[in-house]
Amino acid sequence: MQKLFLLLFVITFGSSTAQNFDSLIVVSLKMNSDTEKVNLFYTEGFKGRLFSPQFAYDCAKQAEYFSIQSKSQKHLAKAYNLIGVLYYRKGDLKKAMGFHLKALELREEINDEHGIALSETNLGNIYGDLQKNELAEDSYLRALQIHNKLSNEKQTGNCYINMGILKMGTNSLEEAEKYFLNAYKISKILMDYELEALCLNNLAVINIKTNNFESSIGNSLDALKTRDMTGNEMDKTDSYINLAEAFYKTGNQKECDYYLNKADSLCNVFDYLDAKCELKRLQTEIYEASKKFDLAYLSLKQYLAIKDSIVAENKELMAQNNFSEERAEVDLNKHIFKFPYFMLSLLLILSISVIYFIYRNRR
Repeated sequence: MQKLFLLLFVITFGSSTAQNFDSLIVVSLKMNSDTEKVNLFYTEGFKGRLFSPQFAYDCAKQAEYFSIQSKSQKHLAKAYNLIGVLYYRKGDLKKAMGFHLKALELREEINDEHGIALSETNLGNIYGDLQKNELAEDSYLRALQIHNKLSNEKQTGNCYINMGILKMGTNSLEEAEKYFLNAYKISKILMDYELEALCLNNLAVINIKTNNFESSIGNSLDALKTRDMTGNEMDKTDSYINLAEAFYKTGNQKECDYYLNKADSLCNVFDYLDAKCELKRLQTEIYEASKKFDLAYLSLKQYLAIKDSIVAENKELMAQNNFSEERAEVDLNKHIFKFPYFMLSLLLILSISVIYFIYRNRR
């Protein structure tokens, strides 16, 4: 009986919390203004972008519909922002860019500085993915300028990270290091341990590239301490790989092997493909240098196989983020209310089960 009760509870609770589009329509019927309706559909759509892209897209289109009805440029920009985010996750960068440019134009017209910075960051991400590095840099710098002006330290730190990664990708290591150090200073002020660890790991990578191995070891060990504060075990893998490479470069094979084993263990526990790929790259380099060509060849094959797996996983993720664009926006004034018979039946069954359970177990 207890198992039955638990099952019914899970089904009912899941049904009541798993938001669907029709239930949002019912809620929005009670709202007086179109802008309130936009905020509702935007908020729920943004939440749903991770687990239900179709639901999120339907919400975004409904938000667009009511923002047009309200004649609010601020709210229309929000709707375009969400649509752009969904196309970005889908992998359609051209459409994503188009909607973010629309959002940016509206936000510039009304001088919505926070919104402008958000749009510029989204565009910077797209330009970076398209290898349009100058455009990406321009967008990130405009966002950075606004966040500095608004004293938004958290977003300023994120902009520094974006710029650092962009510069590291173009091998402008000195500039990248400056951006990561700026982000690191902000992380210490905010006591943001995730941001701090991210900065330290990126600095450790730059240290290795510039042959500053002692600094790389120090930054990696500090990153591990910070990860202990957040309980983030998976991301310790990156620090272990950095440590292994730094110790290898300094000729300390014992420490190198120790951190290689720790990294390999975490890669297997979390199935962390990006780290596995980097680990196999490093192992291939080490085996080649020690003339263990059979092991080097095996590691290289594994490295290439993992790279293929990452590509396949990204394609699968984009497929999961697909959605139909055929949604017709609903005019709430013409919406016909549908009585929730299924929900009522579940609640009735649950109520009867609870009464029966109490009756059977009374003392």
